[in-house]
Amino acid sequence: MLVCVLTVSYLILPSIKYNPQLNSIMALRSFPILSLVACLHCLGTLLRTQTMQFNRFLFTKEVALLTIQVILIFFTLHIRTTALWQPIIIGCVAFYLLAFKTYNYISNSLRNTDMKFTLLKPLIVLVVIIVAQLGLQGYRSWAFPVEYKRGDQILTRVFWHNIFSGFAFQPEFADRYKLRIDDVSIVDATKNYLLEKDRTSELHLLGNLETYNVKWSKYDKVVLEMLIDRCREYPLECASAFFYYKPISFFGNIAWVYGFKQYPPDLEVFVSRQFGDSLKQQFIKTSNLMDDKNQRANLLNTIPMLIIVPFLVLFLIHRTDRRYVIESISTLIILFIGSLSTVVIGYPGPHTIAEPAITRRVLK
Repeated sequence: MLVCVLTVSYLILPSIKYNPQLNSIMALRSFPILSLVACLHCLGTLLRTQTMQFNRFLFTKEVALLTIQVILIFFTLHIRTTALWQPIIIGCVAFYLLAFKTYNYISNSLRNTDMKFTLLKPLIVLVVIIVAQLGLQGYRSWAFPVEYKRGDQILTRVFWHNIFSGFAFQPEFADRYKLRIDDVSIVDATKNYLLEKDRTSELHLLGNLETYNVKWSKYDKVVLEMLIDRCREYPLECASAFFYYKPISFFGNIAWVYGFKQYPPDLEVFVSRQFGDSLKQQFIKTSNLMDDKNQRANLLNTIPMLIIVPFLVLFLIHRTDRRYVIESISTLIILFIGSLSTVVIGYPGPHTIAEPAITRRVLK
């Protein structure tokens, strides 16, 4: 699994390098890739069935490694909030395993020491995640300037604003509220929402929306109100955005990354009513550069084949039981579902799909 993840990560690097919105894997939008292996390790360790007699030393070492991986994930989360799916998916798996194994332990009359310690692993992971989250919140409260404590500015990137941006992929919704994948159209939609609801007096509380000098913390709360109100009024359109239009666009972007489409889908969504089609042209240029240099993410290229084939041979000649295969596939499926949540909840685009592009190809 690790070899596949690293190989596919290598393959998609051109789509990051030649994209002016990214340029580097160290760009903020690409940063969650750096903790993808840590997330894979945590999920794989949690799902792995203990096949040998319990060993305290090995258990302690495993827990220590899990703790280090969780810390790495939270460091990434501190840099880029979209990595939030990683501790959430790990926490959900750990909670499920803890509940499931606790039930088995209680209902099993033949309890033993090994069974007790199988409960400890998911419990410790949950505790580490909670402590890491509290530690991150404490650090931000201590280290960030006082402006972030007054409620005007937000400690992380805006959340509901980005979710509402995704409605730009729903044609009727986008036309009705003039939405595009740009901050300006969402800010304008929020301003129009307040005017529509006769809440003009609240506009100044959000900053100067005319010049887009926004107080993001208060603004994002209003966007949440707007999102709930619009989805209550148009529930089918909201549902179709999440469960049809954005997934379809995501798989179109995956096809683009791996060379099955010349250009990304839904490029018109990225044409700003205020700033024109500069973003669309950037994505077209990215596509042309990858084609000119023959650097589409193709697993049949020489370097990926040289990396993967030896490990595939070792896998085939090594006696691997069915349980291990099921656990590995389950790990990859959970990893893909978690990474997919970022584009289904937010929005898919050539600059936002790096993680699910990796996990989707590995799963295949």
